[in-house]
Amino acid sequence: MIDLALLIAGAAAAGATAHGVQFTPVWIAATVLLAVVLGLLVWFALHRRFGAGFGALVLRLRTVDSATGMPTAPHLRSSRTFDLTVGSDPLRIALSKDPLPSDASDVLSSSTPAYLTIELDDGRRYSVRREAVIGHRPEVQTHAEGATEIALTDFSRTVDRVHAAVRLVPGGIRIDALTDRGATAIEIAGLRSDVPPGTSTIAPNAVDLVLGERRLHLARRDAMARTS
Repeated sequence: MIDLALLIAGAAAAGATAHGVQFTPVWIAATVLLAVVLGLLVWFALHRRFGAGFGALVLRLRTVDSATGMPTAPHLRSSRTFDLTVGSDPLRIALSKDPLPSDASDVLSSSTPAYLTIELDDGRRYSVRREAVIGHRPEVQTHAEGATEIALTDFSRTVDRVHAAVRLVPGGIRIDALTDRGATAIEIAGLRSDVPPGTSTIAPNAVDLVLGERRLHLARRDAMARTS
């Protein structure tokens, strides 16, 4: 309602200004229409960038898509609104206080099937036995049986719906880049290597995966870890 009131007020102000300089009725109407179009463009841009219009930003409200947790486009999808004055921002990315070890040497080889741990830059962790499909809406495609779907909040709009797939293979971790919408890269000891769209790479047993502006840490694990 605040956004609508501001839009009406802006259009009225534009019309009054045009009338004050003695524009013809046609030019007054054109000025009002231009003000409305510009106001709508600003509103769409704010929603796309911040997940809120000007009124929600002033009132410190955050609206996100119920299914993906991302800022909503102005459409009829189901959404949830959070009051930032009484809780945390659902789009705030916080690093975990207990990161996974980056050195894979603390993992023992054994006859027990290995699994893959995936830690997101927002603190979430996953244990994957087979394959993980990662994106901001990975559920939109059918994947291999047993695949784990990991949905990323894409505040920056740099992560595709189905962006990458990862799985354990002999000798490391296979990473498939499934899109050209945003960057796919791996980082090892601070050295970055891009993975071109439609290709795959085999990474060591511990690696950082960069998808757009999101970062994940992948590490191979066995069921029994060294305790000494």
